[in-house]
Amino acid sequence: MIAKLMGKRDATAYLFPDFQDTGWDGNRTMALSKRFTYYRKKLGVHDKRPGARRSKVNFHSFRRWFATKAEDAGHRENVVADIMGHESEVGITFGLYSNAQLKRLKRACVESIKLPL
Repeated sequence: MIAKLMGKRDATAYLFPDFQDTGWDGNRTMALSKRFTYYRKKLGVHDKRPGARRSKVNFHSFRRWFATKAEDAGHRENVVADIMGHESEVGITFGLYSNAQLKRLKRACVESIKLPL
């Protein structure tokens, strides 16, 4: 699915280029986040803890799950951060001296994480 969405676009292009900056903070995912919440509620999927304002199941649940699984699998933080679109504080060792093949490392990371059945 991802390969089809990317097509022949540049690897740094947005996966969903049609999303507009809809959030108060210019976040492109605000509308998608709201639609996810509506859909989740419609399906009755929630994990609301006593005293909590909202459910623990939200738009970022998959991101938290993925980051946890990648860390559990021993993947480097800078590789996982790059996959997730986060800035990485890479020090002099990796930032200056390393010639690691990040594309290969990112692919290995993503392919090592399996969705539960």
